[in-house]
Amino acid sequence: MEEIDEIVHEFLVESHENLDQLDRDLVALEETPGSRELLSSVFRTIHTIKGTSGFLAFNRLERVAHVGENLLVDLRDGRRSMDQPTTDVLLLMVDTVRDLLREIERTGGEGDVDVEPAVAAITRVHDEPAGAPVAAARPTSSDPSSSDSASSDSAPSETTAAETIPSETTPAETTPADAVPAPTGAAPAEQDEPDAADDAPAEQDDTPEEAAPVDEQVPPAPTTPATTPAAARTAENGRTGLIPTPRSSEAGVPGDEIGTQRNAADSSIRVDVELLDQLMRQVGELVLTRNRISRLASSAQDVDLARSAQQLNLIASELQEGVMRTRMQPIEHVWSKMPRVVRDLAAMCGREVRLEMVGGDTELDRSLLEAVKDPLTHLVRNAVDHGIEPPEVRTAAGKPAQGLLELRASHAGGQVSVEVRDDGQGIDPDVVAAKAVAKGLRTAEQVAAMSANELLQLLFLPGFSTAEKVTNVSGRGVGMDVVRTRIEAIGGTVDVESAVGAGTVWRLRIPLTLAIMPSLSVECAGDLYALPQVHVVELVALDAQRSDSGIEYVHAAPVYRLRGELLPLVSLAGVLGVEVPQDEQPAVIAVVQADQQRFGLLVDRVLTTEEIVVTPLAARLKAIGIYSGATVLGDGRVALILDVQAIARRAISRDSELSARGGEETTAARAEVEQVLVAGIGGGRRVAMPLASVARLEHVRAEQVELVGGREVVQYRGTILPLARLDRLLGTYARESDELLLVVYTRGSRSVGLVVEEIIDIVEDEVTKHSSIDDNGLTGSTVLGEKVTELLDVRSAILAADREFYDDPAPDDVFAGLDELVGATR
Repeated sequence: MEEIDEIVHEFLVESHENLDQLDRDLVALEETPGSRELLSSVFRTIHTIKGTSGFLAFNRLERVAHVGENLLVDLRDGRRSMDQPTTDVLLLMVDTVRDLLREIERTGGEGDVDVEPAVAAITRVHDEPAGAPVAAARPTSSDPSSSDSASSDSAPSETTAAETIPSETTPAETTPADAVPAPTGAAPAEQDEPDAADDAPAEQDDTPEEAAPVDEQVPPAPTTPATTPAAARTAENGRTGLIPTPRSSEAGVPGDEIGTQRNAADSSIRVDVELLDQLMRQVGELVLTRNRISRLASSAQDVDLARSAQQLNLIASELQEGVMRTRMQPIEHVWSKMPRVVRDLAAMCGREVRLEMVGGDTELDRSLLEAVKDPLTHLVRNAVDHGIEPPEVRTAAGKPAQGLLELRASHAGGQVSVEVRDDGQGIDPDVVAAKAVAKGLRTAEQVAAMSANELLQLLFLPGFSTAEKVTNVSGRGVGMDVVRTRIEAIGGTVDVESAVGAGTVWRLRIPLTLAIMPSLSVECAGDLYALPQVHVVELVALDAQRSDSGIEYVHAAPVYRLRGELLPLVSLAGVLGVEVPQDEQPAVIAVVQADQQRFGLLVDRVLTTEEIVVTPLAARLKAIGIYSGATVLGDGRVALILDVQAIARRAISRDSELSARGGEETTAARAEVEQVLVAGIGGGRRVAMPLASVARLEHVRAEQVELVGGREVVQYRGTILPLARLDRLLGTYARESDELLLVVYTRGSRSVGLVVEEIIDIVEDEVTKHSSIDDNGLTGSTVLGEKVTELLDVRSAILAADREFYDDPAPDDVFAGLDELVGATR
């Protein structure tokens, strides 16, 4: 019984692999119906499944494969062409076979899986009059030798010795449609060469005339004994055997070539995944031991110990790399199902889609491969349903009727980058904003202050969907939030880029493995934490003098000026909720990247870098939400692994709440100290404008600027945005650039963009007007940052671009108090 169970297990493993390949081959065969190579591959797979299932007495499975093989015989012999109905029923056969295999794997039998619908559908297509007959598939290769083996290649890869023996349990096997499609090695030894053709299938008599030369090229079958001991036993039992015989094209292969093929087959074996997992855990323990010994050797004054520790480190690293390589699988294993998914969904949604896959050999840890399968499938379905337009819409927009969907994978910085890219209609940020407000996920004021990229991030909110109606494909608001949650659960990130009318790119970044990863050991309030190195961009050390003066505050949020740019700061002590004494202020900023957010994590010290073994957390610790695991460091101490994405989300949520809350204390403080935006406009001149009245900053390409009635405008978020160039307005000249920097002001439904050369600073100070300037566009000057800065008359600058800007009433006048700030009257 154990032998039968082992055979069944091997059959299930091999069949599942074959079915994945079969999905791809059938979809490809529909596009290239004349491919002999694809047709032969499909035929061999179904023939093997049919023969083995008959031997194992899986009768329903054998029946489905049998009727499918009948249809494939018509395709192979040129009596039928590969069209959509044929592809549909063959794919239905694959789905039915897969259901049966799952039931066999679960219960050991075929259960109550109903095969009649599939059998009836395949039989109906098979019995229908075919269209114009096509010639039997020819080899696509131009190699003259390919014609010599044309007939032999059409045979299944494996045939059984018992197929020429009538079966008592499966009389259907003797029908002509199920005859062996090519001569096998089971012919009697004493048979003459001309009689070898007697084993050919009966259908050959009905083959169209143009296919006849193929049969004439069949080489004589080798004279081998028909009844080996194994075959005799099988015949006595009246059951089809599992005894593979050589393909007829290989019958005359010399012995040394056969030996070479056998060695190639023996070069790979199947290994139980549990064994690999156990081996990986043991390697993890070895890595921990290596770290401890290396730390001891570095502190001891023993040359021999140091040399031995170095050798151990080398051997352990090579072993770790080897074991991790055994767990790696190409991402093509996940992509293999995508052609079928795209084909079926495109037909359901009325789309024409061409799928291209690049980088399928990019490898990933098998556990991560399983975790990324569902998110990738959802993104592909989303691209076909939401992204790519119907053919008539694409044609009207000047696009090809057939949309392009690309899957790309590559290694990038110790991670795997996976892109799902389409050339569809893109995602309109204004539609996203309107949906978010309509669903109550964000307020109108909040979305008005968001950039286009920030609006796209709303797609990942739970319950969000841009679909106009609910279908069995999409529209229920369950999807993108689950995609992000699952990807972040394995330490990855998800991002989206989109251009209206041009398409959308979903980009996943996934770690190579979760078992062992490089990390930084950091200290905060006396406790140790591990910071995954894949998120760390750089480290910035703060000395005692710079610790206080280097950190600034914008809207009560700490920032650090790093190479001229403001870097948001997050205190690890603040996230953890621990008190830090004044004399132990953070001394290091770890600049980290989470999704598209880059920020500085304030820690007390960075101790060392080392490879750590990740241990899952208990439920209580996991519920805290800022830890992704735990590990044992080289000195034996336990450290919690920080979840950078969770820390970023918590910090952003805290800052948003602080900004929205305001409060009397904040209002009172701002009455004395105001924040102004300092910008350069060219010629060394600087102007200041109230930051509170600025809606957002935007970058646009110079080529996007258009002229309307002599005024410059750009298309902005579905509207026309008037521009005012401050350099021309104030009598100076900015340097030419391919990109314009806009300071956008919004009032009600109207917006205006003031063009500046650069953003110099955001200053939080008491603005004191030192002089009045009788000049159009300015209200005076002040000293900011130890430099004289002109105060911009924002109102006149806006009216220079849009004379009706203030005619549009706004519920909340964001310019209230502007005159008090700059000391001017409107």
